[in-house]
Amino acid sequence: MLAQRIFTFILVSILLGGVCQAEKPNFVLIFIDDMGWTDVGFMGSEYYETPNIDKLAKNGVIFTDAHVTSTVCSPSRAGLITGKYQQRFGFEANGTGGIGLPDEMLTIANVFKQADYRTYGIGKWHLGNSSSDHPNNRGFDDFFGFIGGARSYFPIENPSQQAMLQNNGERVKFEGYITDVLGDKSVSYAEEKSEKPFFMYLAYNAPHTPMHAKEEHLEKYKDHPRRKLAAMTWSLDENIGKLIDKLKETNQLDNTIIFFLSDHGGPLPRGKRIIYDSGLKTPLMIRLPNDNIKG
Repeated sequence: MLAQRIFTFILVSILLGGVCQAEKPNFVLIFIDDMGWTDVGFMGSEYYETPNIDKLAKNGVIFTDAHVTSTVCSPSRAGLITGKYQQRFGFEANGTGGIGLPDEMLTIANVFKQADYRTYGIGKWHLGNSSSDHPNNRGFDDFFGFIGGARSYFPIENPSQQAMLQNNGERVKFEGYITDVLGDKSVSYAEEKSEKPFFMYLAYNAPHTPMHAKEEHLEKYKDHPRRKLAAMTWSLDENIGKLIDKLKETNQLDNTIIFFLSDHGGPLPRGKRIIYDSGLKTPLMIRLPNDNIKG
């Protein structure tokens, strides 16, 4: 399945020092929340606008029949972050009571640290609430995001521990829209100077519920039949574009492998929780350094 293949691709790329390169590449894994496989332009959508994502895909490889390992958020993330079927270690549902990954389980971030990478986690975690499950204890040098599942896209006055935006365990108070805040953090990580390459796990909570969008984007899509979702998707695309622009500006784009996929299917007729294409199928594209392979 997809999680295992991505894990294998990353391991081989690290061992070979990139794709036809002597220098180890950076990796950016963009993991979207609740996006259906036809909800991006590169998969044929004329309903939602995703110009930055589509530009990435145009210069990469598009996979037209990609599937994840679960139809709901938390198990799918467990499968991707460990490279194993989550059923093998009892992680089969969202409602785990805060129980996360087995303590001995390696994550993708552990693998990168072993290969002498800087490791950054951004956004939605949703893989356990205990201290042993915190991203900083799961291989990430830095974590900027929130531990739980869905949360408001706007500031919360007294957030729970799970909904609190944090930086390595310390609460971060913010103004504005959380998709922008996460996007800005991805840019700041990309700007950091280091002799080491980096791995960035960029797990946006968009366009998962609640359906919160910025006023200017709601105005942009005021006549759209799914106005809020279109506005949220536009914000998401804008922020992915900001990261790509920064990688290009800092001369890192041509040595960065970028993955884009969703954690499970969108709200198609049979619903995301159903074991059919509508639940398991995901948009997937991979952009390789210097456009070595094109789809």
